[in-house]
Amino acid sequence: MYKKFSSYTEAHIANREVCDRLNYIDYSDCIPHPTKQEALLKYRPDMLIGCEDIFEGIPALTLDEAVAEGWYLGPFQGRLGKTRAKLEEAQHLSDTLESPQIRDNRPVFRALFFAYISALYSLRESLKKVCPVYDGKLKDWWAVRIKELATRGELLSYLLEIGNRDKHNHENFLRYPANITYIKISYQLPPGWPPGKYPVVISGEGNFAMFDVGKKTFRRIPLGLSQGEYKVDLIGAPARHLGVAITDPDVLSLCRLVREYFEEVVFRAEQLELGRR
Repeated sequence: MYKKFSSYTEAHIANREVCDRLNYIDYSDCIPHPTKQEALLKYRPDMLIGCEDIFEGIPALTLDEAVAEGWYLGPFQGRLGKTRAKLEEAQHLSDTLESPQIRDNRPVFRALFFAYISALYSLRESLKKVCPVYDGKLKDWWAVRIKELATRGELLSYLLEIGNRDKHNHENFLRYPANITYIKISYQLPPGWPPGKYPVVISGEGNFAMFDVGKKTFRRIPLGLSQGEYKVDLIGAPARHLGVAITDPDVLSLCRLVREYFEEVVFRAEQLELGRR
């Protein structure tokens, strides 16, 4: 259960009053609404004996009601808590894409790559929703960032565009050039797959066993790579990022550039939001 205060200041004052009366170090985090003046405090009557008057007349919300009204109640605090959560998702997806085991498993790499782009989209939208709400340094700073993305954000725009087109069209923006010098195949399927003789396909994506051909459960099972050079390229990737020439067009390097940009943006936004309070 939560109590909904009309402002962050009112919630903070109520929290300090509870702590003073009951000798708590900190009773509850004040949870600001991402786009409104309101703020929540957790409401546990069993911990608030003698403080009933502080919460008298303050509207109560259940967890479901708070979520329905737009509060973020995840692991990160503040108006940018959801933004920080989306950045964390992008960071972990980026780390996973860099793993050699994932990089060499092209179907999994492809799935995680587009999941990464989806996290970037959600991250940008979260910033667009929260940063311009209140007049002040954060709003002014964000206006500069929006202009920056509009005029020099070629790489982010490209990634978000191919993510959208991948969902709605048939283009294939990932390309797998390979220079195979020696065909080397392990017919041993990964653990968990039933043994058997399956057709094998050799391609720039790697070697695959064709599992359950002609059945609804058909899929390719990666068997590793042959000897040679394997790459993953992005078709049509821009040559510049924030006005600077991109020296390494490798798909992982491009993902890393956008991740580092958003790490800086979110950190700066959090600092400005703390200063606003």
